[in-house]
Amino acid sequence: MISGVTTSGVVIGALLGVPAGMAVQFCLSAWANYKDTKAKVPGLRKGAWASTRRLAKWVLVGIAVVFVLVVWMVNEGKPIAGLQPAGVPVSGSPGSTPSHHR
Repeated sequence: MISGVTTSGVVIGALLGVPAGMAVQFCLSAWANYKDTKAKVPGLRKGAWASTRRLAKWVLVGIAVVFVLVVWMVNEGKPIAGLQPAGVPVSGSPGSTPSHHR
């Protein structure tokens, strides 16, 4: 037969040992997850910077398009003088209207 001291020792051991074992397993699992995540960080960082560069390119293209549209609106749809090829008169400039020399 099992004595009362042995029974109480088993019960106390189980009450302390099970949570302690669960805590140890939790810590080991956390360290394994930490090591896996730390190994993935360089690749994730490269991916994040690549996404940031891609977004920055689209933002710059959008800003350029908005800038050109605003300049075009300010010029009331006329061609922009700096973007015309050499020798082509820009409409609205003094050289494009017939001159009246007397």
